[in-house]
Amino acid sequence: MGGNVSDAVAVIATGGERRRYVGLGTEMGDELFRLVHDAVLKAMGNLDVDKKLRLSLGLGYGDLLSLIMQTYAQAPMPGAQNAEEEARRVLDAVLRTPNIWTFIYAAGEPDAKATARAYRDLTPEEHAAYSKKMVADESLAVAPAEYIGGFKAVLMLYWLDRQKPGPLAGLPMFADDVAAALAAGVLTRLYDRLIQACDRPHKA
Repeated sequence: MGGNVSDAVAVIATGGERRRYVGLGTEMGDELFRLVHDAVLKAMGNLDVDKKLRLSLGLGYGDLLSLIMQTYAQAPMPGAQNAEEEARRVLDAVLRTPNIWTFIYAAGEPDAKATARAYRDLTPEEHAAYSKKMVADESLAVAPAEYIGGFKAVLMLYWLDRQKPGPLAGLPMFADDVAAALAAGVLTRLYDRLIQACDRPHKA
């Protein structure tokens, strides 16, 4: 279901009171909007995290965790224990944040619009080729990276974006940057936690 102002719902019925206009400014239109809105929210609420990620970014929870651990394996924390378990805890905490889901949902819409030729001066072919004229994808990705892990996560984001390891390869223009931002933010928090754990004095 789209979210454009041109979207419409047509209801055909016989009998009852006749009304010519049922837009949002009318009592009936307002009720129709509420019913559709509630139905969509209920349907979306029944989706698990993996399905929600796949719908918006094109990769699932396991893919995202794999990306995080694949990147971590290139520079593991010496002496750190249970890194994957800790990464899972951090990722779960991040994905419980409604602000993060706003960024995730924001990634899917422009990719869908570009594929449907809805962008001005951006062809689907340019979108698929990651046109250099586009910087909005990087701009969108900076926000969740900084939100999760601060400036260190932004630096990690650019490293991942250049490498495009594992699950990032083949994702659309906006989705790959937001997925990289999520991974960068989680990795930053993961390193911070592992460093703190290693610095704690061990009990005899």
